[in-house]
Amino acid sequence: MSKQKDFKRDNPALAFITAQPVHDELPTHVVQQAQHVQRKKEIREARVNLLLTPSLHANIVRIAQMERTSVNGLINKVLAEYEQQNLVAIENYKKIWEKEK
Repeated sequence: MSKQKDFKRDNPALAFITAQPVHDELPTHVVQQAQHVQRKKEIREARVNLLLTPSLHANIVRIAQMERTSVNGLINKVLAEYEQQNLVAIENYKKIWEKEK
C-alpha cells in the first residue's frame, strides 16, 4: 500500500496562490464600500421609483458593471456620498423641522 501524502506542512498548491493584497493596495472604491458597510448596517427597505432617460439608465448600467456592482448598489453609493457632502443641510433641517417633536 502506498503512503498518503501529507499536505499539512508543504502544500504544493500554495506555489500558485498569490498573497492577499494589503489594505493599502486595495482600490479606493473597495475601501470606501467597506467603510460604508461598517458605518451603517441598516436594512435597505425604503423603496424609491425613479424615472430615468434611457441614455442615463444605460450609462448607469455601464458604470455599475465597470465597478462590479449592481445599479442599486451604485445608486446607494452615490446617494450616501451626496449625504456626506450635505451634512450641514441635514442638521439645519433637523433644527428647523424636527424641533417640534
